[in-house]
Amino acid sequence: MEKNWANKLDQLIGKAIRETRKNSKITVEDFSKATNLSKSSIVQIERGDQSTPIHNIYKIAEVLNVDIGELLPDMNEYRKLKSAPVDNLSLDRVSSDELMSVMNFLSNYKKESKSARKKKS
Repeated sequence: MEKNWANKLDQLIGKAIRETRKNSKITVEDFSKATNLSKSSIVQIERGDQSTPIHNIYKIAEVLNVDIGELLPDMNEYRKLKSAPVDNLSLDRVSSDELMSVMNFLSNYKKESKSARKKKS
């Protein structure tokens, strides 16, 4: 399966979390207890197989005693990820506001197209 931009973002964040945790010499078990996340979730987050809400990333940064920015890619890297081709899996990660904007655009586009076709007749 081809990775989409959201999967790649999860992998970048997970890698940063894993490297920071290991550099801090914190075991997965201790990290799990400190963050109140299951060991399974920690492993999946670090592999990039599981997304985690922003409040968990803040909690993780706090436990690792780092600024949250150290766990997130910079804006240039984020833009590179976002500009990659979008597949169906990416649509699962689109926020409802973004989805509504797209739906409104398509709806307006169809109305304008229909109106233009009527004018030609």
